[in-house]
Amino acid sequence: MKRPGVVAVTRPYHGLGNRVRVVLSAQLLAEQTGRSFAYVWPTGRPFGARMDQLWHTDRERISRARSILLSRAHPYRDAGLEWIPEAADDDLWQIRTSQPLALPEGIDAWHPLLRELRPVSEVADRVHRVFDDHFRGAPYVGVMVRTHAVSHENTLRESPIEWYLDRLSEIRREHGPVPFFVSADTVAAQERIQAAFPGAVGLGDKGAYNSLGALRLSLVDLYLLASSAHIVGPHYSSFPELALYLAGPAIRLETSRSPEDTRLRAMDELTHVEDPTRPSERKRAKP
Repeated sequence: MKRPGVVAVTRPYHGLGNRVRVVLSAQLLAEQTGRSFAYVWPTGRPFGARMDQLWHTDRERISRARSILLSRAHPYRDAGLEWIPEAADDDLWQIRTSQPLALPEGIDAWHPLLRELRPVSEVADRVHRVFDDHFRGAPYVGVMVRTHAVSHENTLRESPIEWYLDRLSEIRREHGPVPFFVSADTVAAQERIQAAFPGAVGLGDKGAYNSLGALRLSLVDLYLLASSAHIVGPHYSSFPELALYLAGPAIRLETSRSPEDTRLRAMDELTHVEDPTRPSERKRAKP
């Protein structure tokens, strides 16, 4: 890669949300500081998809092994960026983190870069099929459930399935038979939501955890969640936050621990989208 440069380094066990926010916030830092950009996106059993197998991208990707070799002269740095003044003469900044970068004041958020990404056809075609079959022309609520054993203990403790059942029942009482799109990381969780709310739509079994096929279906989930009028999601999970950033400020994300003002209220207008691969572009429609 050209020097000076910025390298965003993600780890093999990092999930989709962590990877995307690291790569895009580091890309923005590179653009704003006049440096070239590359990223490390390890693949294997913990995570089975390259970034260019999920979105169209021409950004340079370098191997984890090359990054480790480079770290002998260019040490890994953190997301806080307090090190920038002392590293000004270093022609390569390697930033290894699971967090979005604490970008300097005056640099725009990385969320618009996420909205500019276009999913590959295997993802976009499925998004459009599900959307056209179930949600076109009407608002709906996105529901993201995490019950898989690999989920963070805070998520499993604070977002039990019983909380979802109670909250979705409240929403139905206040908004009538508003449709639900369910993104669940286990078949059992999806089936329980669908049994309680007939007509709720989900993609079903995604196959081997974090395989290429499963990750592409997770991206379908992401765009369908982002195209909803409101998201009900798990506490302490980056995935529904990614959907929120993809959708933009027109919708809110509520969890079992989020502030009261994130909740969907009876008087709220619901919005809908025309193109579910561009969920930040939306129209207002009362239920």
